[in-house]
Amino acid sequence: MKKVLFWLKAGIIFLITIPMAILTALLLPFNYKGKIYHFMAKIWSKIVLSIFNVKVKVNGLENLSKGKNYIYISNHASAMDIPALICGIPDQIRFLAKQELGKIPLWGWLLRYGGYILIDRRNPKRAIRSVQKAIEKIKSGVSVLVFAEGTRSFDGELLPFKRGGFMLAIKSNTPIVPVTILGSHKIMKKHKLEVNPGTIEIIVDKPIQVENFTGREGENQLMELTREVIKSNLEKQKLG
Repeated sequence: MKKVLFWLKAGIIFLITIPMAILTALLLPFNYKGKIYHFMAKIWSKIVLSIFNVKVKVNGLENLSKGKNYIYISNHASAMDIPALICGIPDQIRFLAKQELGKIPLWGWLLRYGGYILIDRRNPKRAIRSVQKAIEKIKSGVSVLVFAEGTRSFDGELLPFKRGGFMLAIKSNTPIVPVTILGSHKIMKKHKLEVNPGTIEIIVDKPIQVENFTGREGENQLMELTREVIKSNLEKQKLG
């Protein structure tokens, strides 16, 4: 029954997505810095969360300074993380996503034309070009969000972090904001075509300044600092 409901709701979302994608395409010539696309993505995300009866609770927004660009580093446990973050973070964010997502029909097109950065992790030269593109995005006045694990975890437990986001932070001299997503794996597990109603909690921690970190050692230090913040929040949730 849950799968039937999922496909019914997914069908409704698909029917809504098509006209929204067409409208977004028509507005592309006026899409200054991707702002129109991000606005449409926010509307789409709210619709998705509403249809699946998923609420988003955000703590820590007072840690962000208006008009400041950040690199948000987050854990990742569910497909619902993306609409939750788009709705929950009041910033012009662009995701750093794996190249494979760009090959998905419609979704890949939306990612490319929405100004999101696709990174080819199998090709170091292309990956470096993607990082350079992300630096240019930051300089243009947007923030970048990176799922540090590079993929979703099955049970909400932290996977090993990848260094891309931390290298980007050092090269662009942009503060890192640790973001912890709680409870999303219970709402929609990896590879499961079921969505359970519930609340996703997002914790936005204080920015970590990166000026004093350099090279590979600096990346590793920033990775450890950020991981500890997110890990601590996840452990606090377990303790209740």
